[in-house]
Amino acid sequence: MFCCKFLAEYSAGKNLLKKFSNSYNWKGDIEVNGIFHKGRWYENTDMACRRCGNPVYESDNPEYRYQCFQCDEDLYSFEVIRQERKEYQNGHR
Repeated sequence: MFCCKFLAEYSAGKNLLKKFSNSYNWKGDIEVNGIFHKGRWYENTDMACRRCGNPVYESDNPEYRYQCFQCDEDLYSFEVIRQERKEYQNGHR
């Protein structure tokens, strides 16, 4: 269920960006630096969960710095690691 909902939210956000770029005749690739989760956009933090290795995002809970949607946990700064940047085939980040 979570996976299907995540994919639907991600696709909706990506389609919105494509529509926006098409209205300005943009022909390049669109890089998405975050996710839609439960109707809200979360920017990429370049940090990953130490437990599962998935990206973490700013926490909605002011007592914590990050949250991992995969583990469904709020995390302190010491519970995350810097995420490796992936090189894409065309050489762009």
